Amino acid sequence: MIRLIKNEMYKLFHKKSTLITLFVLFGFVVLVNFFYSSNNAQNFIYTDSNYLEELKQKVDGFDLDNGNMNEYASLCSSLEIQKYVEGKYNDWRVEFYYSKVSSIVEEYYQALYVMKDQSQADMLREKIDQYVKRLEHEDWRFFTEKEILYLKDSLNTREIVTLGDFDTDVLKFKIELLEYRLDNNVSYEKSYLDTAIRTLESTINGKKRYEEAKTEKEKESFASDYARFMENEYILKEKVDINNEQSLYGILRNFLGEYLFLILVFVILIAGSMVSDEFSKGTIKSLLILPYKRNQILLAKLITVLLMIPFVTLFLVVCEFIVGGLFFGYSSLSAPVVAYNFKLNGIEVMSLFKYFLLCFLGLSPMLILLATLAFGLSTIICSTAFAITITFCGFIASSIINQFALFYKVKFLNYFVTTNWDLRYFIFGGSSPYEISMKQSIIVCFIYFAIMVVVMFVVFKRKNIKNI
Repeated sequence: MIRLIKNEMYKLFHKKSTLITLFVLFGFVVLVNFFYSSNNAQNFIYTDSNYLEELKQKVDGFDLDNGNMNEYASLCSSLEIQKYVEGKYNDWRVEFYYSKVSSIVEEYYQALYVMKDQSQADMLREKIDQYVKRLEHEDWRFFTEKEILYLKDSLNTREIVTLGDFDTDVLKFKIELLEYRLDNNVSYEKSYLDTAIRTLESTINGKKRYEEAKTEKEKESFASDYARFMENEYILKEKVDINNEQSLYGILRNFLGEYLFLILVFVILIAGSMVSDEFSKGTIKSLLILPYKRNQILLAKLITVLLMIPFVTLFLVVCEFIVGGLFFGYSSLSAPVVAYNFKLNGIEVMSLFKYFLLCFLGLSPMLILLATLAFGLSTIICSTAFAITITFCGFIASSIINQFALFYKVKFLNYFVTTNWDLRYFIFGGSSPYEISMKQSIIVCFIYFAIMVVVMFVVFKRKNIKNI
């Protein structure tokens, strides 16, 4: 058997198509890293000078005697906002200008041209100029301190009457986050701590809902927010940089998300042609005259196909390690993976290697079943194009099938292979969105695998090769 597998490996890696495919995969790795590295560069949020010129012309040509002053005020405010953001980077200052200043600009022109309240307009203009000056000097502390005062005032004034315990706790937590920024000098510039703070702000409601949920089904709705909250809270406490996706660490952590399709392409191309090529070229006759049973020959080919799954995965990992290191360096790899484990009810910290291995094992049923399907079709139909096409169609259709199972609660689909072949849901004590246990998923996947293997072996054993 080992000799047969070695022979299959030898034939496989002496095919030009295999070497070309590996070269193409390497090219994709380079493109992925180039894309991530280019996204590190800041881009202008506005580059269309035509829009600014159009606003200027509308303001200059507006009929102040007969025109609608509400429309004029709106044009003037749009022009001022556009002048500020034009050519600026999409950084925190632009974000703050939109959230803190643009509404005041609109109020200013309303007061000036619609209400004709000069004193109100002067007060608003002074406020605008003060904010713009702070932004130009990147005085993020000024805005943080004002936000803290505003939130504390909301807690201490009559507004507290309209707030329940839930909203009060959320406001208090947001104040704590702002104070954390000040105490730890965390500006609004993009950084792993800033990302963690923003994530905590966006998930605090979900975390509270999870804690107050009375049923497991309610908890499942907010489990994702709760996990993200706990993970990012750990980041702030320990100051561990694990939020940077544009790094070698970030790409490797999301490796299967980035490269799953490439792994499938390679494996399905190999599996779909492994047997059918032997028939189309007529070499199956010389293969069957060897002193081995048909079942042994087919088993050797199947094992070779399955060995290609870890091989191509390792190949892409090595390529990513080399290419990603050249683009980003290797310093980010010292960071651990932090994930909330629902089974342990706490944060789990592990190495990047362990996390990758768990994710790969969780996804391996899908890879094995699709490879087996392509191999089985290649054996039964003896058509490479058919085997590859049907397998890819099955993979694409799997997402549609899973959506039906999830949103329309089609119960019999819970026993279909596509809703069971991803075991990553269970890695950190989570649950399947299809309400399927891990035990059931493993059993279902094994049954489908066994059926395909039995059928292909029966068909191959009975195939007539005299006319080939």
